[in-house]
Amino acid sequence: MKLSKKAEWAYGPTGLGEEEAMTINEQVATRVMGWEWKPPYEISFGGTNPEWPCRGAWQAGLIYVEVFDPAHSMADAWMVVEKMRDDDLRIQIWSGPPRWVCKIWTGANHDFGSASADTAPLAICLAALKAVEEGK
Repeated sequence: MKLSKKAEWAYGPTGLGEEEAMTINEQVATRVMGWEWKPPYEISFGGTNPEWPCRGAWQAGLIYVEVFDPAHSMADAWMVVEKMRDDDLRIQIWSGPPRWVCKIWTGANHDFGSASADTAPLAICLAALKAVEEGK
């Protein structure tokens, strides 16, 4: 996946516009986490529920996640870190002034993805997307 220069070198507090952050969040949810987007009428617990009071949710097995914003939220980005770890990949995150860096590799020291950004969550997302592209 080719990310724009703005996504790779994000400037400002979050560095991303809403549309670009949504694109990264969607890519991380589907390609890294393996989740599937479900519209409200498909979210059910034993039947259809057309009055579900949400706009939809990411389905992660039996769990539904309504809000997933790993490009901005460290809590959500940490879910990505845990997924990479569960997939037997090694993750290193550090602050190398002036940016955050995230590196993902295998035990054989094969580098799958490295990225830097102004925020740790964004660096994690970009590195995870690169790792998936490299064939994690």
